[in-house]
Amino acid sequence: MKKNKFTIVILSFGVLLMLTLFFLNSQTNKKRFNKFYNSTIEGKLIGVGPHKGATDFIVGNQKFTFVPSFANNDTDFPYFAKKGDSVCKAANSDTLKLIHNKKIYLYTFKKF
Repeated sequence: MKKNKFTIVILSFGVLLMLTLFFLNSQTNKKRFNKFYNSTIEGKLIGVGPHKGATDFIVGNQKFTFVPSFANNDTDFPYFAKKGDSVCKAANSDTLKLIHNKKIYLYTFKKF
């Protein structure tokens, strides 16, 4: 009987811990998205790469995170964009423009 109660307590604690971590992660993602969405971004990429289902990139001294979708192309942003490419996005815009080899690629993104 004691073993069953102990198992229930441990499982309950595990579920509670997972729900808490999920909530905290969603809050972090929301903050990162708001920073990206509300920012005017214009400049050359200093770094870019995939990160936990999203994409991190650095322009100037700012790091941004977003979840790209394809607007007018079938290129996967974190693997296609390279250091030195240019990006631009107006504040509150739903489209990020990537200039790669003098060609423009448009990306929309998942909103949180």
